[in-house]
Amino acid sequence: MNNSSATTSSPINPRNARLATLAILAVSALIALGQGIETSPESDPAATAWAVGLGVTSIVLRRMAQNQETSERTADILGCAALAAAAGLGILGAWVALRDGAGQTGLLFATAGVLFSIRPLKRPAKL
Repeated sequence: MNNSSATTSSPINPRNARLATLAILAVSALIALGQGIETSPESDPAATAWAVGLGVTSIVLRRMAQNQETSERTADILGCAALAAAAGLGILGAWVALRDGAGQTGLLFATAGVLFSIRPLKRPAKL
């Protein structure tokens, strides 16, 4: 058996990771939507801080993954971590919706996660 192909290819499939992230976000959005779109005027500052942190984390990890100097394996790992942060937004949104009955806030968090993960990761070609 030739093991050289196993060591050169990345065990992470970014396309499958992206599809799994979008599925998590869809379920999270449905859970949030199930709580109704009415929300209380006050928002939980801790949940909002977590949402901002997850969003910034997703953006930074995606930028790092798209750097030309980053190896393919490292780029795949960083890309999956960026997708995990985006999925975390959806999970946080579902949790806020269930805990506080704030379906609108939960749906907003899930939508932000979709926006951070909808575009496939593309690395610029090395010159």
